[in-house]
Parts: sequence; structure tokens; C-alpha cells
Amino acid sequence: MAEGSLCPILELRCQGKVLGRYSLEPFHSLSIGRDPGNPIVVNDPAISRHHAEIFTLSTQRRDVVIKDLGSTNGTRVRGQRIERQILEIGDVIQLGSHELVLVRS
Repeated sequence: MAEGSLCPILELRCQGKVLGRYSLEPFHSLSIGRDPGNPIVVNDPAISRHHAEIFTLSTQRRDVVIKDLGSTNGTRVRGQRIERQILEIGDVIQLGSHELVLVRS
């Protein structure tokens, strides 16, 4: 994806190390979990096979949403367990020992 793109970027991190970067295309979703069929695979025993989903409702960065899919250990944003949350640039999504960070759009 080009640097000038308007699509938000998620970074998957563990212990400060960036493990992956994912573009959030407008009106699309990315599922997150241990199952290898997920676009974002997190190899962590605290993560459910189908843990959460992140999606955009438009090209506006304020329209990035994360939804917990009934995971056993939950999804946290800004330290709070959530079911569904609108994200802002810089938000940290805690998934077990891993983090997803919305770094830019």
C-alpha cells in the first residue's frame, strides 16, 4: 500500500517487537485469532480461535471499529474490556500478551 493511502494501519506487537502490519481497507473486515484462517493470526494461548474482528465503516479513521467475538479472555481497549469499540489513532488493543495498535491512516 502506498504511503499516502487513507487506509488505517494496524501493527501487531509483542514485547515491543512489531510482528506484522495490516491495512484496513474501507468497508472490509479482518478477523483476529489463533485459527490460521484468520487474516491476523495471533499465536497466543490466551487468544480464542476466532477472537475479534476489526472493520472500517468508511474512509474516515474515526470509523474503525473492533468487536469481540465472544472470546474467553476478552478484548481490551484503553485498558477496558469491550464488546464493540470505535478506535482512534494510537489506541492499543490488548489481546493476551499481544497488542494491536492503530498507528495511522
